Amino acid sequence: MLWGAKVAGSLLRAEDGFADLAYVTGIDAVKSQNAFTSLIEFPTALDVISVTLPTGQEGRALGLSYVRSSRGTSTDEIIAINYTQPIGRQETSLNLSGVYDLQSDNTRISALLTMQFGNANTQLAAQQDIQRGNSVTLNFYKPLGEAIDDVGYSANFNNGDGQEFIAASLKTRTSYGVSELSGQLTNGSLALQSRFDGAIVTTGGSFMLGNKVNDAFAIVDVGAPKIPVYLQNREVAITNSKGRALVPGLGAYANNRLSINTFDMPLGVSVAATAADVVPA
Repeated sequence: MLWGAKVAGSLLRAEDGFADLAYVTGIDAVKSQNAFTSLIEFPTALDVISVTLPTGQEGRALGLSYVRSSRGTSTDEIIAINYTQPIGRQETSLNLSGVYDLQSDNTRISALLTMQFGNANTQLAAQQDIQRGNSVTLNFYKPLGEAIDDVGYSANFNNGDGQEFIAASLKTRTSYGVSELSGQLTNGSLALQSRFDGAIVTTGGSFMLGNKVNDAFAIVDVGAPKIPVYLQNREVAITNSKGRALVPGLGAYANNRLSINTFDMPLGVSVAATAADVVPA
């Protein structure tokens, strides 16, 4: 720290032809979309210097940075300045930034306004490219939660460089997985897509359907249908018609707290325990 400023830097060097996992797995997809392969090409040299200056007020931030990267097919060298200012409540902020490309002699100026309404976020961005002109982007989104029947959505509008792009998606979490319906409109061309992500688990001669399993899971037998099941005090599943639920999201070789709420149980139904700590292998 120098006179209240924070200075950071990094240097990276790699041999020509070195490819990381992102490049190896993504190069075919990038080529299929006629995009620039240099976007994911691993740099042979990457130098970064950043300075964060004190502003004297909480929430405000002023930063300067210099980045130089060399790849097999391109060299980038930019200077950037960034300023963030909270507005009123902490959920609203204004971000101003400017970027000068030393290689192409191009300057970009952008402004980003972020607001939060409940669990939904709205972002309005405007960018001025000295060579390419103006562009405006509007994002509105709500992330999908872990509770059953939770809904997540997003909408994106972009107008710039002579193109207009509109995209929207809707996600719903059910007891059997996540359904998603999405669409995008690009210069009058419409594309729609639907998908469903879930899991099928077989155990004890029977199978169960549930949300996607990324690490470990548990099967909870409550003995009554439509009973919420909690993992670490978060609702993550609801029992099926047989009173059982597939609970994903557990951490392997770690303690996981599973529980139910007795107030959710129907009259006349009793359980031996309302909570249990499990450590799946």
